[in-house]
Amino acid sequence: MAAAADAGNAVAQSILRGAAEKLAAISYRLAQSLKLLQAPFPVGKTGGVIGRSRFFDRAIDNALCATLANAIITPLQVQPAEVAAWIALQLYGNRAGAAP
Repeated sequence: MAAAADAGNAVAQSILRGAAEKLAAISYRLAQSLKLLQAPFPVGKTGGVIGRSRFFDRAIDNALCATLANAIITPLQVQPAEVAAWIALQLYGNRAGAAP
């Protein structure tokens, strides 16, 4: 699908554009529930589909920019698994130091 969209296939592009718009709508609802819409806020892009298709990357960026006017869109510099491991270590450290 990604290769077809990059090669100019209109059907593949339409499907990926629709997917990007749905991701942007989900992002909007999340930002709205977190009350982030009024000021600039970071949006990190990560996952298996990021960086695999020039067309899809542009479609996601365009949809996010159209939906989240104050978003600062950037690829994540740290993988989510690394962040989760860091948080787990912090929680473990806090727990280990607590009185029984």
